[in-house]
Amino acid sequence: MLVVTTPSGHKCEDKDDCTQYGLDVCTDYEVYARENCPLYCKFCTSTVTTTKAPCVDKDKDCHLYKDTDCTEPDFRKFMLDNCRLRCNACDATA
Repeated sequence: MLVVTTPSGHKCEDKDDCTQYGLDVCTDYEVYARENCPLYCKFCTSTVTTTKAPCVDKDKDCHLYKDTDCTEPDFRKFMLDNCRLRCNACDATA
């Protein structure tokens, strides 16, 4: 049996073998389905928490580059790809 825990901490599980009714139960008998078949009918809500990757310098020599290299057109892409922490550009796009 699959059980989903919702953000409020409530378990979302079917109280009945809802597969025997087919998906029509979800719309034709929605009140019943919300109470007895929330998982099968996809009435459950859940959230997925994502975590940003840590902001790090990929190049071991980033500390040797000049501050201006972070904004210099010839070096900007390299710096944003490899030295985000050095450039204080963790949220920037290349």
